Amino acid sequence: MQIKKFRILAVMMLLIIILPAYGQKMVNSPYSRFNLGLLEPAYNFRSAAMGGVSVPLRDNTTIAFANPASYSSVDTNSFIFDFGIDYTAAILKDNTNQHFSDDFNFDHLIIGFPIKKNWGFAAGLVPYSNGYYYIAKTIVEGDPMYHPIAGDVTIAHKGTGGISKAFFGTGVQIRPNLSVGLNMNILFGEINRINENFFEDDITLFNSRFEENLAIHGVSFGTGLQYTLKLKEKKSITTGLAYSFGSNYGSDYSNIFLRFNNFPLQPYSPDTITITDVVDGTVFIPGTFTSGLSFNIENKLTAAFEYTSSPWNNADIYGSGGQLAPTHSFRAGIEYIPERFSIYNVLNRLEYRLGGHITDNYLLINGEQVKEFGITFGIGIPMPRSWSKINIFFDYNSRGGSLSNGLHRENCYSFGISLNLYDYWFIKAKYD
Repeated sequence: MQIKKFRILAVMMLLIIILPAYGQKMVNSPYSRFNLGLLEPAYNFRSAAMGGVSVPLRDNTTIAFANPASYSSVDTNSFIFDFGIDYTAAILKDNTNQHFSDDFNFDHLIIGFPIKKNWGFAAGLVPYSNGYYYIAKTIVEGDPMYHPIAGDVTIAHKGTGGISKAFFGTGVQIRPNLSVGLNMNILFGEINRINENFFEDDITLFNSRFEENLAIHGVSFGTGLQYTLKLKEKKSITTGLAYSFGSNYGSDYSNIFLRFNNFPLQPYSPDTITITDVVDGTVFIPGTFTSGLSFNIENKLTAAFEYTSSPWNNADIYGSGGQLAPTHSFRAGIEYIPERFSIYNVLNRLEYRLGGHITDNYLLINGEQVKEFGITFGIGIPMPRSWSKINIFFDYNSRGGSLSNGLHRENCYSFGISLNLYDYWFIKAKYD
């Protein structure tokens, strides 16, 4: 049994090492062109199905890593492993066009276990931002931008990469019903952007390419608090607070502007116009404050909401050009279990979840802040004779702004499934 568990741990460590290389989400979003790309929400799939609420949730079978104070709820002698993958489809619309893209990818890997009674530890790997996009247009005769000397011209904008976050944290109960916690967050990754112009009709004309690369690496910290007020008849109210501190991250920023054509030799091609290389620079990412409240009936009902804000207008990111705004989000959700310990009807043991969210995105484009809203639902499927479960969620998220102001509307449909494995690993066997 011990050998099997060590093998599982070895597999998890291998996944932590190799999965960031495959974590690029290939869902086309022009909003990923700006700043750090689209920020990814920080939650497990139980929270995802409840509108993204996480900070006031306290559960001994899942890891709510947005609030490290929740780690103190992990049962003595237990071990929790949570691995999730998701599928996202996006439909982009403006006044004249519509585009579809989709992708299936890794979402998160989280582990948690107790250090001692009322003192827990958790670690994991989750996405932080996604920088993928591809936009292309060929200007032909009849287009307002067409010029007979230039002929047909193809303009392409491409982005790849993203930022990942690894976290390590601990939470401890310092007084009855009061817990505090601390996370250490490690950000790493890079975003690459290319803007190209190709003259299709005349091979003697110079094409142009602008390449931009931003790499980020560094450490920040976050803290959290939870207080649970016990009521009658297995009812309780939990208040959660979490704050991630703003931090300067190390960064490497470079860009290169080239012009070239189909002639391979100088002086015709290639011709480097400008190279800018900034090494050992810094990027400042602001802190985030979240507060929330949950009402709980043990093994029956959880209803929760939370509010999050972050002064992204104070961020300092290469190439941001002032396209940053403070963020605010409201999330709410509910989980209902008809009869958790039913032995006759499996449907009564399912955990039914529903939620919604409204967000002011951190992107400010053409003087207008991007807005988001969405609805979520999902289920938790308990495994036989175990606290382990399979979590499934669906999220519809609409993102965008005024079409008249040059923004477009994105309708995103996300489906995720995770294995939430709960086991007792730290009990000494009576027989070897």
